[in-house]
Amino acid sequence: MADDADRPATERPGTPWWVKLIGVAILAVLILAAIIILVGGGQHGPGLHDPSGAQMRPSEAAADAAPPGWIA
Repeated sequence: MADDADRPATERPGTPWWVKLIGVAILAVLILAAIIILVGGGQHGPGLHDPSGAQMRPSEAAADAAPPGWIA
């Protein structure tokens, strides 16, 4: 109790260790995500999932999307 009397009433206790640990972990994940986005971009876009990488004409895309036996 003698230690409490020496401390001013306006002084706050320090940040708990678990709050600091969570903050460091979140910061590390954000930095890692930024590095992955900047370095490992790769090829992205609408043609990524096409077998040939070429875009189809709208009429071909509609014909391919119709179920068998469907009159297009």
